[in-house]
Amino acid sequence: MTETPATENAATPEIDTPQFCPWCGTPSPYRSEPHTPLWQRAAEETGQEAPEVLQESLETEAFFTGCAGCRRVSHVVGHHAGDHAAHSTPG
Repeated sequence: MTETPATENAATPEIDTPQFCPWCGTPSPYRSEPHTPLWQRAAEETGQEAPEVLQESLETEAFFTGCAGCRRVSHVVGHHAGDHAAHSTPG
């Protein structure tokens, strides 16, 4: 687990990868799984450049593990929580 420096907005440590099986809770090491981001696939299919806000919203990381406890294979997709306040509209 890698911790980020304490800042005004971030008081909790950042985790590089998931650490436990989501089904049974057994500690389980995850491996990173390379993939094409959704925004990139959509841009290739339409032949248009994806807007930056769409790229930020659909940027993900993928991980997988095989659990020794319950013997299930798990695939986890993580989204980064960014500064979306700049992109939101007042409601």
